[in-house]
Amino acid sequence: MTPDRRDHYRLLHVQADAPTEVIRGAYRALIAVHHPDVGGDHATALRLNDAFAVLSDTDRRARYDAARTTPRDRRHVPRGSSADWARLYVDGDTAPIDVRLRDRSRGGFCVYSGRALAPARRVRLVGRAFDLPGTVVDCHRFDRVYTVHVQRPR
Repeated sequence: MTPDRRDHYRLLHVQADAPTEVIRGAYRALIAVHHPDVGGDHATALRLNDAFAVLSDTDRRARYDAARTTPRDRRHVPRGSSADWARLYVDGDTAPIDVRLRDRSRGGFCVYSGRALAPARRVRLVGRAFDLPGTVVDCHRFDRVYTVHVQRPR
């Protein structure tokens, strides 16, 4: 299987909840047009084959769907246990940011985020067992991840 980050459902022009018969029909219609023997592109045919191989196998499709539904803010953030994940609500923003808790102390907390935050922003970190308010003190980028330091009110 070639590594390709394209969405298999979009490639086959089907909905994510499409049954296997619909996926098979869409694959056959597209491969009939894009197969190299009928003048199609070899790379496109390979992508179609990969998409069909994943979506037609129930186990592989379940794994693909689980990976596909991971929120975009979690990309490039170091992995950890599910207990480390929380939502960071920022004053003035409507959508929360999915973050990973790096550490927590009496004075504040530090999180890994997929998005930068300006200092002095008021935030609230909500996890399974905590709800912590605070103010952003520092935010710096390391590779593709932002480390956000937050001070808790005294």
